[in-house]
Parts: sequence; C-alpha cells; structure tokens
Amino acid sequence: MVQKADSIPYHADGELCKMYSASDAMLILDKATEFKTYHTTYFNSLKAYINSLDDIMSIRAINYGDVIPDEYQSDILKGMISNE
Repeated sequence: MVQKADSIPYHADGELCKMYSASDAMLILDKATEFKTYHTTYFNSLKAYINSLDDIMSIRAINYGDVIPDEYQSDILKGMISNE
C-alpha cells in the first residue's frame, strides 16, 4: 500500500533542506514548471525574431525581456502573455 506523505523535503540550490506540506510542494512544482515553460517559450520566439533580422545593429539592440513583435510570438506565448 502506498501512503501519501504529509510533508516533503525540499531545498532551493544552496539552501538548507526544509519540510513543506504536500500542497505547498505542489505549488512550488507548479510555479517552477510555469516559470520554465514561459521562459523556454519566450526564448524560442525571441530566437525566431532574431533569426529574421539581418542587420547586426538591430540584433545587438535586442535584450532578453523585450517585447517580441506579434508575428514572431508563438500562439502559446501569446496566450501566456494575455493571461498575465
């Protein structure tokens, strides 16, 4: 028989281990997954935009976090941005 854990040990990089309730651990996991998905999706759209440019000065002017023109945003990214 498998028992559900009342608490789960977790530690952020470089931090001491701490016990979290199962619901808090799931919240941490959900937020971490959301963060990674957003940044992977944003990066891929940003890369598509950068790859469309042929002027080095335009490319150099781009910073991570800049707004990406709509035509280079994936539908997933558009949905994530509209839910913010």
